[in-house]
Amino acid sequence: FYPFVRGELFAADLDGARLVAELWGADGALPRNPMRDFETDVNTEIVQLHEAFVRWFSPRPGPDEDFARFEAVLAPGFEMVTPDGATVGRAALLERLRSARGGRDALLTATPIRFMGLGETRALLTYEERQEEGGGARTLVSTALFEVHRDAPNGVRLLHVHETLKAGD
Repeated sequence: FYPFVRGELFAADLDGARLVAELWGADGALPRNPMRDFETDVNTEIVQLHEAFVRWFSPRPGPDEDFARFEAVLAPGFEMVTPDGATVGRAALLERLRSARGGRDALLTATPIRFMGLGETRALLTYEERQEEGGGARTLVSTALFEVHRDAPNGVRLLHVHETLKAGD
């Protein structure tokens, strides 16, 4: 947008002007691709969340900010289906995480991430979570549903996760 158009828009429609400024940037740069940014945000969140889990479970546990991150990334109605078929809600999972602090020396990695569906505000994806602990290892196949949420880490939060043990593990 040219400066005079931006100025006219600010005068006529403040909300519209904010949207234009957000999409185009104050410097007049080309618009970002919101879908690509969303995909990147989800990928980043999965990696950083698993890194926070490793720090939290470590015998020398990570900072309290890691727990605040768990709280922020789990949506109020979050549910997880565990590999044994149990359904765990947000409050129960947060309590399990709180009590497990410093209790495991494990390595967790999440790869590869494969998007099954990507909308404007929600993404459905699968990834493999490799868990290595005490000389043993297993791989879970996880399906996760994310949504855009400005106040969450990386701008996304989890609505649902379903984990199952990978065949052959």
